[in-house]
Amino acid sequence: MEVNHVLADEKLIIALISAAVALLLGQLVVYIKYRINKCQTKRALFKELQDIETSLESAIAITRHKLEMNVHMIHSGTMPLPVGSYIFDNYYKEVVSELSSSQRRSYQLIHHYVKDINASIENLTKKNIEASEAYFLNPSSIDVKHRKLWFDRLASFYEVLCLTQWHISYHKENRRNPELPYNGPVYDDYVAFQQDIQLALKELIEEAKKKSAEEVAEQKTRL
Repeated sequence: MEVNHVLADEKLIIALISAAVALLLGQLVVYIKYRINKCQTKRALFKELQDIETSLESAIAITRHKLEMNVHMIHSGTMPLPVGSYIFDNYYKEVVSELSSSQRRSYQLIHHYVKDINASIENLTKKNIEASEAYFLNPSSIDVKHRKLWFDRLASFYEVLCLTQWHISYHKENRRNPELPYNGPVYDDYVAFQQDIQLALKELIEEAKKKSAEEVAEQKTRL
């Protein structure tokens, strides 16, 4: 009788241990899947920066072309396409706690720029359509003053595109700690880059003047 009781106790203990092990293994599997999902989302968030960078390259090329056309008083309806940020918009909140403070600030800054870029594209596209219609109905209605205003808008937009590209490049090169200091070599490089943008705009104007209007109008840009 005692032997049967001992065996029953042993079976109960074994059953309890098996249940506990199964529960722990189940929780471990769930945790591993959770960690894998987090890592995959973080990688996707980082890789999306490359997609954004590609979109910015296209937008910069189109904007440069429009600036060149402006120099020759030529109007075009082509505008850059909006910059997509699906991963950030839908999954950033799921991994934000996994990121360092500098990573969070960098991602948020980049996507703040992206949001502004898309708002500018929407606004510039609307203005561009209005100008296209006005030019079609009465070419003389688009005078030098309007051209100068349009150039300034495009130049400001171009500057934001380039700055966003710089921030993405910096984030990619300093993936673990994309901290942006307010002094030192990195800050000096950033200030120098801003000056380079203004210099590039001046050079663009001079180069555009050397080209014929036909050459500028026929120049192809990648969407």
